[in-house]
Amino acid sequence: MKHTAVITLFTEEGGLILQQRDMNPAGASFLRGKIAFFGGHVEEGESAQTAIIREAFEELELQITPEHLVSDGIFRIRKDKHGIEERQEVFRYLLPINPSSLVVHEGDGAIVVKNRMQLDTLPFAPFAAQLTLYYLVNDRTVLAYKE
Repeated sequence: MKHTAVITLFTEEGGLILQQRDMNPAGASFLRGKIAFFGGHVEEGESAQTAIIREAFEELELQITPEHLVSDGIFRIRKDKHGIEERQEVFRYLLPINPSSLVVHEGDGAIVVKNRMQLDTLPFAPFAAQLTLYYLVNDRTVLAYKE
């Protein structure tokens, strides 16, 4: 089984920060050039929470502590093209800094999504579009951690 974790980054204004994936042939082909969530694989012996904290640091230089994360649980269980089950766990985090100051180490940068119209005009990966719509419709920012 594959286990991945992704993070939904919220701005104070309610925008969602997502990754603009690059065209790197080493990456997942269905994500090349698409907008997706930051995150990655949960390593053996690692919890999903620990994995997303590690991934946030590797991809964005964000230092997140567990008490600042909100788990939304497992949003997707599916089989990949080889029939291997994949679970994707989703976390929420209220970004304490201006999104323009993020240091993005993977992909072609970050994009802030503020409204549903952007779902029709930007090249979203399918799951990213569905989850972004869920958050925009349900205004989940109010549930993100605030000090």
